[in-house]
Amino acid sequence: MKKMLMIFCFITFLCALSSLGEEEFNFKIIVHDSNTITSLTKEEVAKVFLKKTKKWKTNNEKIQPVDLVEDSSVRKNFSDRVLDRRISSVKAYWQKQIFSGRGVPPPEKETDKHVLEYVQDHERAIGYIAQDTETGQYSVKIVVIKEN
Repeated sequence: MKKMLMIFCFITFLCALSSLGEEEFNFKIIVHDSNTITSLTKEEVAKVFLKKTKKWKTNNEKIQPVDLVEDSSVRKNFSDRVLDRRISSVKAYWQKQIFSGRGVPPPEKETDKHVLEYVQDHERAIGYIAQDTETGQYSVKIVVIKEN
């Protein structure tokens, strides 16, 4: 019995360890529902939100990314998981861009609802919202994040 309990504990420990690297995103990427994009890599999303990629590859139109405010837990997770930077590092990046005249950061919205409204109202927009936020009443679609 003691041996069975130890085996069970060991297997439970291994399962917990293996799931650490597979943490789900607590956000989803959205675009206007007229956008033909269905998936992007993390690298592509990062380049869009840092404005290193400025035009959609499908129609060559200017991309309009939108962020949540910096104290949002969803933004923190997005910055950590997609941009591979802390929010403070992203802010510093944008300060350099502004100072050098190379660009301005995406607009920041207070809530998921405001991001949804922005993306719905701007056909070239891309944003992120909490994973559990309902999108049904908005003219947006979810973009799959695929491995690089």
